[in-house]
Amino acid sequence: MPSKLEFTLLTTMCILVVLIPPLLVYFTYPDTGGYETELEETLSDLPIKPPPFLIGSVSYGSHRGRSNIVRPDIQGINSVIYAYWPEKREQIFLILLPYYIDRVNNKIISDNDARSLIISSNTTLLVEVFETHKGIIGIVLEIRLTNQTYSAIKRP
Repeated sequence: MPSKLEFTLLTTMCILVVLIPPLLVYFTYPDTGGYETELEETLSDLPIKPPPFLIGSVSYGSHRGRSNIVRPDIQGINSVIYAYWPEKREQIFLILLPYYIDRVNNKIISDNDARSLIISSNTTLLVEVFETHKGIIGIVLEIRLTNQTYSAIKRP
């Protein structure tokens, strides 16, 4: 039978073994500068729910702001659209939202129509850029043509 002192030491050791690892993780976790909060706020401001992997990337990613991308920097490969992002000097994968509306003419187009417009026309895109563990991702919020502007909407 252990003495009272041995029992106290054993209990103390058990408590320390349980408490120390989480405390070490808490105190040694790197300071992210609040990127998670900024990314969460930006994701909640998007016109529709963003892709699931982007939501899951909140703790691994960071918001890089909005950027205008012009036609020479946009290229389409099959049904995928990439753009050259000058700030990082790399290509980013562009994600189209399901629907866009021209508020002047009240014309709604689908993502497939938007893809065709982007690839075939002289367009400028307003893109929300995120850097995640899957690479740099751009969500197209606006498609600007010479005389039309299509903005992302939730549903027609």
